[in-house]
Amino acid sequence: MGVCHSAFDDRFEAAAANLGPFFDKLGMDDKEAKRFYRVFEKVDQDLEGGVSLDEFFDYFDLEFSTFAQRAFAIMDVDKSSGGKNSLDFGEFLAGIYNYCTMKHDILVKFAFDLFDNDNSGTIEHNEIRELILMVYGKRKLDENLQTFINRYDKDGGGSIDLNEWRESEKRNRTMLFPAFELQRQMRDCVLGESYWLKATRTRQNRLRNLDVLDVYYKCMTGKALNRNDQYEDTSYRKDGTIRSEIADDVEVLDSPRDGAAVIKSLVREDVVHIYGEREDAEHPEILWYLISNSAPQWIKADVVKLDATWAKYEREQRLKREYKSQQMEEAKAKAEEPEAKKKSLAKTFVEHKDEESGMTYWYNTETGESTWTDPFK
Repeated sequence: MGVCHSAFDDRFEAAAANLGPFFDKLGMDDKEAKRFYRVFEKVDQDLEGGVSLDEFFDYFDLEFSTFAQRAFAIMDVDKSSGGKNSLDFGEFLAGIYNYCTMKHDILVKFAFDLFDNDNSGTIEHNEIRELILMVYGKRKLDENLQTFINRYDKDGGGSIDLNEWRESEKRNRTMLFPAFELQRQMRDCVLGESYWLKATRTRQNRLRNLDVLDVYYKCMTGKALNRNDQYEDTSYRKDGTIRSEIADDVEVLDSPRDGAAVIKSLVREDVVHIYGEREDAEHPEILWYLISNSAPQWIKADVVKLDATWAKYEREQRLKREYKSQQMEEAKAKAEEPEAKKKSLAKTFVEHKDEESGMTYWYNTETGESTWTDPFK
């Protein structure tokens, strides 16, 4: 009697066709691998064979953070498979397994590498600024930045090396809260905490200090993974495409202003990676996107359709800004209310003195009535 093959088994075999050597490295049999594939299909909502950034954030119920975005980008080791910001099954398994089996000290080093954008072995001033934004937000940014540098830059060089980084994390556990919270959420959503405690021991026994993503890439390509390229790829902030309704070519300029020199042109549905943004100097309502991390290349934001996760994040940020602006306006109005009331009353009430008693009274010019009670108090 033959073995009954389900549609799920067929999809799994197609997705795992070349992953046998990698499974062997992990000591993972088909039964265990299928458990990962079931999760993969839950995350891959459109069942197109790849997990997008939006699907990743949705499934793990993640708030947007620079750290989570970069951790996802690191998992995408084969950019030719589905393009940037898409994980096939092999990348998904390797990336999740790698991150969820990291011990505390390895995760601290992983976070250091994510913020060491230029792979220099130190986190420079601008890279520290990104970290502070991630952990503390924009509130008192400059103050928190200087405090962090003063406290942890022991040699006064203006940058943080790995040893200083480790020391700072020991003294301030909240510094890498997003990193450990991401690991907790991923463990809970994929096979559970008890599985990962066992898998962490298995990884240590089988791979020692090897990185799971390095092992995966070597099994798939026969080549060593270029970490410089990997970490450089994580430095972009968001992704999008040139809007499909744009009829004309989009000019890429060397400066965020109209009239700047044209470098090249883009056409509808071209993919863009956004590394920075800036308001127009003359027209603040116009926003420009920097679309290169190696040269000044700017396009107007309104020609770009952001990927779903980024668009959702942008909406959330816009709503937060609007809410904050509304609160400030209400606080300002409340603070000005007494003075405004006095000015209004001054137009209505005229102060007089009663000739007989010498007492002060106020005459209401609108109603013609008088009162002994001071309306200004």
